[in-house]
Amino acid sequence: MNNLIPGYKNKILLFGAVLFYGIWKLRNQVLFENLPLSIDDLSSRIGRLLVEFKNSRFAKVIPVRPTKRLLAWSPPRRFSIKINVDAAIGPKFSTVAVVARDWKGKLAFACSQKVNTTFPLQAEAKAVKWTLLLAAKLEVEGIYIETNSNIYCDALINPSQAYLWRIRSIVMEMQVLLSNLPHVFVSWVPRLANMAAHHLAKWSLACNLFGSFDFSYCPPNFASVVWGDCGS
Repeated sequence: MNNLIPGYKNKILLFGAVLFYGIWKLRNQVLFENLPLSIDDLSSRIGRLLVEFKNSRFAKVIPVRPTKRLLAWSPPRRFSIKINVDAAIGPKFSTVAVVARDWKGKLAFACSQKVNTTFPLQAEAKAVKWTLLLAAKLEVEGIYIETNSNIYCDALINPSQAYLWRIRSIVMEMQVLLSNLPHVFVSWVPRLANMAAHHLAKWSLACNLFGSFDFSYCPPNFASVVWGDCGS
């Protein structure tokens, strides 16, 4: 295989990985769900996964990795909006929060809502989906969504990873939304660059309060982070 053309070699490796996943999935269905063994189902599943992988390569996810300049929040481009999103996980439900600011660092809006899941990846996925729905209503030149969920951003690029089955459907919904929003981009940032959304989500969960917030009604630690991020 070492003598193969790199592109052809990658295709073989991709097909092998998809085939292995398909066999593993079929095996679990036969053993644990008492479903009949079907080679036709395996063949169609492999075809779908290959198409999904091909389509996912065009997902507008910015593969950002930690650098010194990303250790704190930074404003977006001029006339653009940056929306930070995070989730706080509780014993019975979770809270997701979004914080939108313009290129001057001015707070555009901040809100939170309750989600009926205690699984972190599902909560993060619901948070970003909600953010995309909000972004679709904004009329600005560019919208940059930031989350500190590295796994979720990787899932947007490759939703067929076996361990992500619990969020696979919502990730695929996210890809459809992104394909219809050419001015919206999703990227990963470290927690230190996402503290405003982090504090708002935790406070909403602890106080069981959800909705829209501004500086007249918000947790003090959230307000201090927003003011500190914009240099005030």
